Amino acid sequence: MRSCKPRMVRLVRVQIGILLGVFAAGCTPVTTPDAAHYFASFRQERELLMRERWTGRLYADLVAEMGWGGNSMTTPSAPGETRSAVTFGVNDPISGCVDSFVVINGDEPIINTYYCR
Repeated sequence: MRSCKPRMVRLVRVQIGILLGVFAAGCTPVTTPDAAHYFASFRQERELLMRERWTGRLYADLVAEMGWGGNSMTTPSAPGETRSAVTFGVNDPISGCVDSFVVINGDEPIINTYYCR
């Protein structure tokens, strides 16, 4: 009759090794992206997309889409030109951008650029 003791010892050693491996892997610190970097990428992406979409378009188109004229203030500009900064608040909760546009005033105001603030 053979003893099963060596087989049991080997099985216990394997189980202990597996448990130690799982424990070591579970305790390894996981690097997470910095929240500021995470939201910065969304902000940069929104700024790029909104600039592509709105630069050079009529301010009237923007007002029609937003449903109101936004909060406006005149900004310093080149002689003979009047520009306004217009903000519409946060319309994209993921990026948290305060939608801000620079508008060149005139007979038909035109959007100069967009900024995510």
